Amino acid sequence: AKAISSGADGVILDLEDSVSPDRKFEARILVAHALASMDFGSMEVMVRINQGAEGDEDLQWVIPQAVQHVLIPKVETASRVVEVRDLSQRISELCSRPGLPWFMPIIESPLGILSALEIARAVPEMAALTLGLQDLTAELGVRPTPGGRESFFSRSMVVLAARAAGLQPIDTVYADVKNEEGLRESIHEAREMGFIGKGCIHPAQVAPINEGFLPDV
Repeated sequence: AKAISSGADGVILDLEDSVSPDRKFEARILVAHALASMDFGSMEVMVRINQGAEGDEDLQWVIPQAVQHVLIPKVETASRVVEVRDLSQRISELCSRPGLPWFMPIIESPLGILSALEIARAVPEMAALTLGLQDLTAELGVRPTPGGRESFFSRSMVVLAARAAGLQPIDTVYADVKNEEGLRESIHEAREMGFIGKGCIHPAQVAPINEGFLPDV
């Protein structure tokens, strides 16, 4: 309910990192119920599934509902996107869903960055390509810096791959929810690099992000 009133363009119902391993089944029930019963109005409704077999199980619960986008975490190969699309297709046929949701791979590893263009072109039902810097910097063994020098190449690769494939490039979330000045700097940098939007992890971030990505007048 808080997400619906946030003013965001879309809401992500998360089944991955924000859910502890022993509560995945409960989370699937809650998300499926929300998709079936809540009025999201004009907001785009998305679900971030888990990796691997857990993610395949998530699809059994969310594809029969009114989900518009499926976020696929830690994608490293185009074949994973194809697997998710094909399973979603089979589930859609079984439940008579009219059409597939859009898919949004999240690039979060060195291999994913180097495979970004193949991933972006994996299936026709793709809306966007997005970046997850928290896991990426951890795998690189570096700490995020205010200037983002350590992630410049990775962010550029996501933008280039997305644009080459006709997709929307979406920037990573800004983790320091209490630092609005840092968030605004991150938004400015992302826009200069070619991103057209940015993820939020707190409702307070919605207004600055919306403002930062408005067209110039």
